[in-house]
Amino acid sequence: MMVLGASRLTGTKHRAEQQQANNRRNLVAKRLLDIFFAILGLVLLAPVMVAVALVLYGLGHMRPIFVQKRVGKDGQLFPIYKFRTIRDGSCRSLSTRPQRYQNAFTQFLRVSGLDELPQLLNVLRGDMSLVGPRPHTLTDHILFAARCPAYETRLIVQPGITGWAQVHGWRGTVQTEDHLQSRIHFDRAYVERCGVLFDLFILLLTVSLPFRAAIKRDKHPRLDERRA
Repeated sequence: MMVLGASRLTGTKHRAEQQQANNRRNLVAKRLLDIFFAILGLVLLAPVMVAVALVLYGLGHMRPIFVQKRVGKDGQLFPIYKFRTIRDGSCRSLSTRPQRYQNAFTQFLRVSGLDELPQLLNVLRGDMSLVGPRPHTLTDHILFAARCPAYETRLIVQPGITGWAQVHGWRGTVQTEDHLQSRIHFDRAYVERCGVLFDLFILLLTVSLPFRAAIKRDKHPRLDERRA
């Protein structure tokens, strides 16, 4: 009996050590993937980022890059980088027509997700991953954690530029309880399945989002178009 018990204990310990080794390999592979695609993205998208910054500057955003504290892995705060899409005290006053152009351009940045491109620098710094739960402000973090006990389980992994929740449509500002619960559901599902292949799948879905949205619009034309 003692020999059998020792054998089972050894087997359990071996499986635990093997799982830890697999987790370490997965973390290393995920980090290498992040570094590779972050550098590739910064090189390929540098002209786009410069153009966006120049247009924002021309439209009155004297500091095109916006820096804000967000809650990351294990509850650690880090500075997140975004293109500035909301006017504040640092912005130059504009007349009515340029103001309309500015509103249209910043809305385009938010809808397209181009305002998130500076977060490739966060990925290189190690603050974020390409894929993971979206990081929230400290105020929202405290509010959401109080409303949903399972919320903080999403902090096990690094936050991401895109995520499993975002490719399912749960992106942008959390405004309803359904939005919060759905985002947490998909974030927790990502934590359970986190891996390089899953990350690549989510990145592929993220890149295809604009095309899928266009196809969806074609299949469901607006009411006034149907009447034409």
